[in-house]
Amino acid sequence: MRRGCLLTAGLLFLGLIGLTWLPFGREPAAAPDPRFYVVNRFGQTQIVVVAPHGDTDELAAVRAAIKHLDRGKFCWLLFWRQADRLLVPTEMPMSDAEADAMLGSYTRNDRTGYRELLLHGREIPLD
Repeated sequence: MRRGCLLTAGLLFLGLIGLTWLPFGREPAAAPDPRFYVVNRFGQTQIVVVAPHGDTDELAAVRAAIKHLDRGKFCWLLFWRQADRLLVPTEMPMSDAEADAMLGSYTRNDRTGYRELLLHGREIPLD
């Protein structure tokens, strides 16, 4: 009987520890817009996969992601296409192949006033 109580208490303890590891406060797995989803985060950097839907193009999907994810005093978003999903980095620094597959980036820094969107190596107007 005593052994069964210890086993139950141990399992309950492990279950409570497991609950503390759940990602409370993070965004839900399903993105609010089907044209993009966040795959990973490295500090303040968010890794985003763009999956244009219907008649929308990549730029429209990137702009939707920026509108939804641009929060705080600093924002850095890195974009990949859905077709290049296997080349999305899982750690930093990223490999040359992962960097070559990158669609673009968005950077905003309120402290310096810097704001830039690059796609395919070209600067895109934000307004």
